[in-house]
Amino acid sequence: MSDIEILEMEQSVFDSGALDFYTQSMIQSEIEAALEDGLISPEQASDLDIALEIVNANAEYFDFDILQEISTLIAEGDFSEAQIRQTLQAFDTLSDADKALVASEEFDASNPANALYQQVSAEGKAIIQANMPVLTE
Repeated sequence: MSDIEILEMEQSVFDSGALDFYTQSMIQSEIEAALEDGLISPEQASDLDIALEIVNANAEYFDFDILQEISTLIAEGDFSEAQIRQTLQAFDTLSDADKALVASEEFDASNPANALYQQVSAEGKAIIQANMPVLTE
């Protein structure tokens, strides 16, 4: 994505709380192209499709560019598409209050003293520790 497309996407998310159709279609096209080119497996493509759906459904909670963060995690190779999908699926099960905390750029689950982590409900902390490897490893 070009810098202009990223800025337009971020503005769209800010304005509407979700990815617009154009951005969602563009990302889907990139996933399909990577699959056709053999750069990713069908399982990885499925994981990315699920991750995109969850991000779109929860876009209003993130105060940072979650798509860029996902892209960076994949590029660095520290987490698989399946681990990213698992983390986002667990995020989707959190309460709205916990989502607002976890989706902050300042949130740090690896630091129990983190002010935002301390505000997460006990149920939310259990979900984070058991099902969100991107945040805890």
